[in-house]
Amino acid sequence: MNRRFRYFTSKLILPVVGVGLLVYFIYHIFQGKHGWIAWRQLEQELAQSKKELDILKIEHEALKNKVTLLRPESLDEDMLDERVRTMLGTAKENEIIIIDDETVK
Repeated sequence: MNRRFRYFTSKLILPVVGVGLLVYFIYHIFQGKHGWIAWRQLEQELAQSKKELDILKIEHEALKNKVTLLRPESLDEDMLDERVRTMLGTAKENEIIIIDDETVK
């Protein structure tokens, strides 16, 4: 019986090691640091970052247009008046002021 036991164990070692390696690699294909799940999470983060970039580009263009209107060579009197009133907190007697916190920065 001892001889039969050694024979079966020697025949089982290679398949068990092979299955173990297969399970190891399959696990890391999905769960590993560079696996499929991590890849999907990076794709989602990239999509979110692109959306944020688009929003920031729009805000940048709006600020760029405001700065252009305040330059001496293309000074817009209404924009200058708006900025002076906002910064100094002044108004005329017959004016009603509505302050939008999102636009005043």
